[in-house]
Amino acid sequence: MESVWLRRLLRVTVNAPTLLAWELIIAGLGLSWVIAYGVGGENVAPPHWFYFVVAFSGVRFGWRGALVVGAASGALAGPALPADVAAGVAQGSSEWVTRAVFFVLIGQMVALLVALSRRSLAAEVERLRAERDVLRALDRGEFRLQYQPIVALGSERVIGVEALARWAHPEAGMIEPCEFIALAEGSTAINALGQFVLDETCRQVAVWKQTVLRDATGFKVAVNVSTLQLTDPMFPAQIAAAIDETGIDPSWLYLEVTETALIADLDAALDGISAIKALGARFAIDDFGTGYSSLTYLHRLPVDAVKIDRSFVANIDAPGMSGGIAGLVIHLAGDHGITTVAEGVETVEQADALLELGCECAQGFYFSEPLDAAAMAAYLEAEACRPRSQHARVPALPA
Repeated sequence: MESVWLRRLLRVTVNAPTLLAWELIIAGLGLSWVIAYGVGGENVAPPHWFYFVVAFSGVRFGWRGALVVGAASGALAGPALPADVAAGVAQGSSEWVTRAVFFVLIGQMVALLVALSRRSLAAEVERLRAERDVLRALDRGEFRLQYQPIVALGSERVIGVEALARWAHPEAGMIEPCEFIALAEGSTAINALGQFVLDETCRQVAVWKQTVLRDATGFKVAVNVSTLQLTDPMFPAQIAAAIDETGIDPSWLYLEVTETALIADLDAALDGISAIKALGARFAIDDFGTGYSSLTYLHRLPVDAVKIDRSFVANIDAPGMSGGIAGLVIHLAGDHGITTVAEGVETVEQADALLELGCECAQGFYFSEPLDAAAMAAYLEAEACRPRSQHARVPALPA
């Protein structure tokens, strides 16, 4: 508790406006001298109050500010301060010079310590600023959801969607997740943002279930979650509440966490995954293949689907390629009865190559870019109206 209080005090000091900081320093110097003079002089109460002002200057203005304030403190606590006010006895020069040197040295030491820790302090300030901005944006309703279709490669029928958060910033415009998710994950704001995405997605799917998805069965609704949410004891209750309030089928809900995040705290995440599965929801690993060691412990995880990272899809149709990591993931997942979904599919050649390898589902710009709720509803409506004969497709044969 004390360290937290001290860090907050340090942040406030470092970020104090320049004019206000100098006003506080001048007031502090004057008050320190008045206190020392008022109690009777240096012999009655040594002027230790000056040390607080010197330390403040070192934190706020670095070594230059500390040097100026240290020298000023030495003068005020030296020639300008009698040893005995009532008797009018001046201090000896050796005493106040020594004290002035200490003032300067203390200021320089504080400035040095702050300079060494400024990087971590800046990171802490940035984390707090990001947390504040994300929470404020949530309160203002600035976050939007878009949905990208997930298709079955064998038929190219839409069998699900992935919910993707976007920040409609009033000044910067539409901000992509890569620019704010990492900042939010460094603070407690990720829990509030994740709760919003979960609730809004379930609400939207419930609306679609009454309209464009009224005849759908086994639909997949992918929602990204962070490891902070996954390891939060309250998270399963939040999922249950969202399911109960919207009435969606829990088996439609696929909660995704990135592979690298999962590996970082695997044991802690296992309890969260089990609790999610107990609700009837499904679990998927996003960006699979980027953490190669995970291929050896896939059997430990109660996973329903893995999403092959787009980096392994980009060149899958290149001459001489036999699938590489993507092929290995597809084969391993198939052995464990786990559904595979390829991300970032942009060409028909990539889709055909993945189908040849046995990949079941895919998403990417080849099928559709992320769409807002209204556009996604129109997409699903058009999809439902297409004759089934138009969905059949055969993978391209090897040259």
